[in-house]
Amino acid sequence: MSIPSEIQAAYPNASLEVQKIAADIHAGQVPAKTLLDSVGNDALNTAYGAPDRASSILLNDTLLQENFPAAQALVAAGANVRYARDLMVFNALDMRQGRRAVPFADYSPGIPFLQLYLENGGDPDAQYFRDNSGRLALLHSPDNLEGMLMLLDFGADPWREAKTPQGTNARSFYDTYAFSASGIVSSEILFRIAHAGHFAGQASDQIQTIYDDFERSLSAKAGSTHTDDLHAVWRRQTILDAIIATSGVAPSASLAGLLENRVSDVYGGWQMRPDQLYSGEEFIGPAISHGTLIWTHTAPTPRQRPAE
Repeated sequence: MSIPSEIQAAYPNASLEVQKIAADIHAGQVPAKTLLDSVGNDALNTAYGAPDRASSILLNDTLLQENFPAAQALVAAGANVRYARDLMVFNALDMRQGRRAVPFADYSPGIPFLQLYLENGGDPDAQYFRDNSGRLALLHSPDNLEGMLMLLDFGADPWREAKTPQGTNARSFYDTYAFSASGIVSSEILFRIAHAGHFAGQASDQIQTIYDDFERSLSAKAGSTHTDDLHAVWRRQTILDAIIATSGVAPSASLAGLLENRVSDVYGGWQMRPDQLYSGEEFIGPAISHGTLIWTHTAPTPRQRPAE
């Protein structure tokens, strides 16, 4: 087998066997088990070429080439999913296809890689250190609902305030999304996470911080007839219904009073159905409205939003 020149350039210090594995990955093939076993764990986990060049790590190449069967074979042979400071989880969360100008892009290509990472010793609370953000995996791709739900299923801590490279504490995932829950994408993510039950069993004092944030926002918008405010209040009220129902943590009397003054469904709605994890074909570019489907935690059958 002749090794393509681009493989030789990317893996200049690798053995011929490792270059053959890389060539198979780039060709969309699965390297033979005998070949993988022959090179050993050290060779499978070495960063070739320039120091810490992630594109010259065999397992990372499987993501770049979207060759999931090869990734499975490499991990089974001993490839470490936590290479390059957990780069695999962040690359998996970034993988998407199709249209990007939608509220929720299609990140499904990376989900099998994300699951492989988490099932083989990956850290659901990994931090991204390839820039100055130090952000956690949960906050890496802000509209990747499917990825967030999987990370939470595998034990990611949504309350964790990670240390940034500058030494400060970053906002937790829940604090970040509660703060921005008047917006279309953030509100729908927080609602879907609550609807999926991820507030169940959480400490009441932590949930109270969400209630306090929402109470301040709802109080500030009380009595407003501005359309954007009415949309924001509907979303926050609907999120709170789901958190209260799934957590069992009762709101204060003042917050309960704000919940009783309901905003009409005319001003509500979500971008996706309960069975969707990314935007469907019905959403086309700038024609996206402030929500198109009405459904709640207690009434999850979707219907069209009433006309304004």
